[in-house]
Amino acid sequence: MPKHLANTRHEMIVASVAGKNNYTIPLGNFVWDAPGQSTLDVDTGAGFTPVTGYTHLRRSAPGTPVTVNDAAIGFSYGGVVAAGWTFRFRWKEEIIPVSPDAIAKVLVPSDLTVPWNSNGVVNFPNGITVPAYPGTQCEFWRQTTHAGGRRGSNSVLIRMGRRHLPYFRGPLGQFTFSITDFASTNVSKRNRFKVCYYDPQTGARSALSTNTIVICGRQADGVNGRRPVRTERSIWIE
Repeated sequence: MPKHLANTRHEMIVASVAGKNNYTIPLGNFVWDAPGQSTLDVDTGAGFTPVTGYTHLRRSAPGTPVTVNDAAIGFSYGGVVAAGWTFRFRWKEEIIPVSPDAIAKVLVPSDLTVPWNSNGVVNFPNGITVPAYPGTQCEFWRQTTHAGGRRGSNSVLIRMGRRHLPYFRGPLGQFTFSITDFASTNVSKRNRFKVCYYDPQTGARSALSTNTIVICGRQADGVNGRRPVRTERSIWIE
């Protein structure tokens, strides 16, 4: 079992909007969607009182594997919301005090009798190995493709900038993965991932890896016009 740092506790105070039941925590924060991980209080004019009729708000992104659906991004109030209220949402975060910072590209299944490299026609690296940390699962966080800003003539900021979001969680104790384990095969452009450790017993996570896993898309990639050209579906580390 991993040893964790003390819980980090967070608090968000937000004014209600009439008829709005869902409220998100600051970007980059997540709540473990499990009992006892958060509290919600509401002040309707006479001071804060505890709320029992609320649920965690999950991120709803099409195509997101169900293995990371317990990473919530806020709360959903269960009744009719009026204007002029104040919500106080508190949640805790437990941290694994290491990060997977020595990720290696590998050939899966492993065959040490043949040469392989990212621009090879055959036997190119098609998987990664993460340093083992007993009692944890590897989580792969995918970098979003949109840099943020408006779209067309829309005056509303619809994208909040490029960031990493939880995408796939591997089995307990597995630290070598094929590209088909954690990445879509139907991607025309590069995909980028970082990895962290996750403890299923407590919901604790480590920091994301310094290394970035880069996957070539459905065609050979000149890496911004430079050589060597990366073979379709190969992997390299940045």
